Amino acid sequence: MRYEEIIGLHEYFQPVYDIIQEPKNYWKQFIPTKSFLEILEKFLDSLEATNPKDRKSIWIQGTYGTGKSHATGVIKHLLWDDLSEIDDYLRNIEKVQLRERLKNFRKENRVLPVTLKGISGIYSPKEFSLIIERAVKESLKKYNISVIAESEFDKYLKYIDDPKINWKDVIEGNPHLKSLVGDINGLKNKLHQNDPEIIKLIEEALG
Repeated sequence: MRYEEIIGLHEYFQPVYDIIQEPKNYWKQFIPTKSFLEILEKFLDSLEATNPKDRKSIWIQGTYGTGKSHATGVIKHLLWDDLSEIDDYLRNIEKVQLRERLKNFRKENRVLPVTLKGISGIYSPKEFSLIIERAVKESLKKYNISVIAESEFDKYLKYIDDPKINWKDVIEGNPHLKSLVGDINGLKNKLHQNDPEIIKLIEEALG
């Protein structure tokens, strides 16, 4: 008897889990291991904490191919998708106390997923902050959620309307900025696109 007669791969098998472009319900193929349940519990500890100091970020570390992205995708769905969509997967969580705790949390709460991928080229906290801000705005738009909050990009758009600054001279005096935006309308377009590089160039141009 050959191995291929005993075991095989699903037709929809993905060698690498892409948290951005997920096949529908593929996340449910993930087997909730003991270590995964410990991570899920830490997420709930942070989300349910009443003391702000206890609402800590969770970092998942591990070598390549150990399921970090898939595990993160599962947590994303468990904390955001409708309860009816995750109910069948919840049955896989054998730790009853944790399963019921998650159910109770989800009856009253949903956690908006904001996904970033391929951001290794970030070199400053300011740039990282702007990229997160852009990702949050994109996620809110994706799920049709309206939140009134002025972003860093909005602030600069208002700043451009300040008559005290000759933005034409600012652009003309900075070759790099000039090559990217052309004129003040191009500058506004870049800000509307939430391009973090433009804010960096504006700050450099203004000295």
